[in-house]
Amino acid sequence: ARDFAPIMLVAVAPTMLVAHPSVPAATLPELLAYAKAQPRGIDFATAGAGTNNHIAMELLNHATGINAVPIHYKGGGASTLAMVGGEVKVGFALVQVLPHVKAGRLKAYVVTGRKRFAGAPDIPTAAEGGLPGFELEFWIGMLAPAHTPSAIVARLNRDIGEILRTPDMRTLLLAQGAEAAPGTPDEFAAYINGEAAKMKRLIELTGMRVD
Repeated sequence: ARDFAPIMLVAVAPTMLVAHPSVPAATLPELLAYAKAQPRGIDFATAGAGTNNHIAMELLNHATGINAVPIHYKGGGASTLAMVGGEVKVGFALVQVLPHVKAGRLKAYVVTGRKRFAGAPDIPTAAEGGLPGFELEFWIGMLAPAHTPSAIVARLNRDIGEILRTPDMRTLLLAQGAEAAPGTPDEFAAYINGEAAKMKRLIELTGMRVD
């Protein structure tokens, strides 16, 4: 907030709650019931302590009363492979795991975005699955050093926006599990502030810590 001048929110990507096909649950309510029935809790794969999918898991614990136990891996690729192989059977992942879902190697329950993901419109949001207000997105934005002249920020915003609004760029981002989200510098500044406040609340609410 002090060191950068927002230019534009480039893209947003929801996380997705997925499981190995051997998990006996077809819907989010069934998965939560299954998790609650496990006397020692249920292991969740994460990309590491403090990552988006770790925060999503802790929020799920708080919102539902399940006992999800984080199993931290070194990155999203490693955690995804662990779920595909059945080493850890449940977790949150970026929607880049869609090829595994489409191939039947993982099954998806919900996405955590504010709306359904355009690249997988058949997968409901967490709110639609029975968890209203459960929203968590990974986002990418462009920033300049603080005190960059407003004329330069405005020109960069215009040029980047033109690129993001092209069909080719939107298609490319969808293939990477993200949706283009061009807007104004002021809108991006408000988004950053809102996300920072939300993350602060989530961390305080869940009591999560980085080991």
